[in-house]
Amino acid sequence: MILGLIIDFNKNADNISKYIFQFPSHKSKILMQTLELPEDLRITTKKSPEAKFGHIYIFSNLKEGKAMKFKDHGKCGSGILITSAYDPRTKLVVCLFREGPNLLNLTLSSMMSLRFLKRAVIHIPKNSFNSLCTLRVCSKTQKIFFYNECLAAIQIRSLQSLNILKTYSLADICQGLQFADLFSEVRSSVDLEYIPHLSSMVLLLGCKIVLMPEKKTKEDPVVLFNGKDVDNFRKIMYNVEKRVLLAVGVSAILLVQFDNFVVSGLRLLTSEMLGKSSMFLYWDPKGEMVIFSQRGGGVCKAANYHVLSYKSLNLTLVGSLMHATMYGHQFDEASQTLFFVENGLGLQKRLSSISLKDLNDDFEKSEEPVELESECLTYLDLIEPETHQYKINYIRDTLVLKPCPCVVDVFAR
Repeated sequence: MILGLIIDFNKNADNISKYIFQFPSHKSKILMQTLELPEDLRITTKKSPEAKFGHIYIFSNLKEGKAMKFKDHGKCGSGILITSAYDPRTKLVVCLFREGPNLLNLTLSSMMSLRFLKRAVIHIPKNSFNSLCTLRVCSKTQKIFFYNECLAAIQIRSLQSLNILKTYSLADICQGLQFADLFSEVRSSVDLEYIPHLSSMVLLLGCKIVLMPEKKTKEDPVVLFNGKDVDNFRKIMYNVEKRVLLAVGVSAILLVQFDNFVVSGLRLLTSEMLGKSSMFLYWDPKGEMVIFSQRGGGVCKAANYHVLSYKSLNLTLVGSLMHATMYGHQFDEASQTLFFVENGLGLQKRLSSISLKDLNDDFEKSEEPVELESECLTYLDLIEPETHQYKINYIRDTLVLKPCPCVVDVFAR
C-alpha cells in the first residue's frame, strides 16, 4: 500500500495537509479513502503575531523625547524587503522586495505623504543561490540603477515611472574588458555607482574598478584600478559634492578623486585597525572619515567602534567607542551624527547619539584618539523593551525607529 498526499489550498490554508489518500501498489482502481491527520502532524501556514505587524515610532523633536506611535501592517503583499534607496531631492524612497523564488517587486513611495505610489514587477530565473541585488538612485538625473545576479544585467529605470530606459548585459561588459573567462566569478561581486558630471557608471567587478559611459556610443569601458594584488574590494560609494569615490576592502580603502573630465588622483590607505575582524559601517565624506566596528572576543555581543580619518596622508585613528552594545544604528551625513540604540538603566534601552562634527579638530589638539561618549536622547522604556534589534532612519530632522520582531528560540511543531 502506498500513501499519497493531496493538498487543497482552496479549502483551508491553515491546514494544508489534512487529507491522505491510499493508492494500491498494483495497477488497478484507486481507493479514495480519506484519512484525517492528527493535530500535531498538520502543517500550518499562519504567520506569527510578531511577523504580521509591529509599530513604528516617529520622533519629530528629539529634544522632547516623545514619539508618535503608528501601527505598521508591513504591506505583506510586497514580500520580504531586500534593499532600498532614498532620493533626498524628491523625498522618494525605492524599495526592492522578494515576493517569490522568481519574482521581485520594485516599489516607489513618498516620504512626504507616507503613501505608496507605484510598483514594478521583475521576473528573474528561479535560483536560490544567485541572489545579489544592488539598488542606487541618482538624484540629479532622476534615474534608478538596478543590478540582479540572476539576470546578470544592469537596468536603468526612471525614478518617476519605474520603466526601463536601458539595459546592459554583464557578459557583454566582461567581453569588452577582455576577461570573459571571469564572468561567473564577477557576477556575484558587482557593485555600482553613478557619476552625473561624467554621465558614467563606476562598476566594481571582482577586484577591478571600471568606469563605463552610460551612452553606448561613447568610448569603451576603462579599468580605473586593479586590486588583484592589493585587496578584495567589497563595496563602492560615491559623493557628488566632493566628487570622490570610496572603495572598501578587507584591509584597505581606496579613494578615487575625479575632476571635470577624468580621474585626478588615487589614494590606497591601510591601517592596523582593518582586517577580517572589522566591518565597514559608514562613510563621512564631509569630515573625511570612515567608521568601522571591530568584534570583541568571546561570546560577548559588545564591539569596539573606531573612527578613522584620511584627512592627512595616512589613515589615522581619531576616535573610539569601546565595548559598546548597539541594537541598531544609522549615520546622518548632513549633521555628521551617529544615532544608535544601546543599553540604559536596568533592562531599559535608550536612543543615543555621537556627533563627529569636530572630531578631527579635537584629535589635532590632543594628538591622541578621542574617547567617544554617547549622549542620551531618550529612553525606550515603553517601546517594546523585549526587542533586541531596531531599524533607524533619520530623514529631514525626523528620526524613525522600528523595532524588529523577536525571534524566540523555541521549537514548535
